Amino acid sequence: MGSRGNGATAIPKLFTQTVAAFRALLRAESRMLVREASAFASAKARSVATLIGAAVLAFIALVFFALAAAAGLANVVPAWAAALIVAAGLLLIGALLAYLGIRGLKKKFTAPREAADRIKEDLRWATNGASR
Repeated sequence: MGSRGNGATAIPKLFTQTVAAFRALLRAESRMLVREASAFASAKARSVATLIGAAVLAFIALVFFALAAAAGLANVVPAWAAALIVAAGLLLIGALLAYLGIRGLKKKFTAPREAADRIKEDLRWATNGASR
């Protein structure tokens, strides 16, 4: 009777421990998901900042192109050529920043799907491990 009594109390205890372990696992997965979401949002913010930088440099390039055109029309001297070179350089940098920003914004957020896959794998592992 003593061994039967221990078996009867062991099952609820085992069930309670299993539920507690799964609860801890789900909490850990949710913390990981929050970290991944935060990293994703941070990357998007950097991409937006890059696009803002590209817009500012493109505007500056436009101002330099206007300066170069004005200097070229006012008198034909090498000053306008220097202004054109600076404007072209700024425009190239702006185009590069715009490309990088747009590429960063196109990345998709996959962390919830990955977290769901990890949880499914954990549950699959638990059911296979429990059947043995």
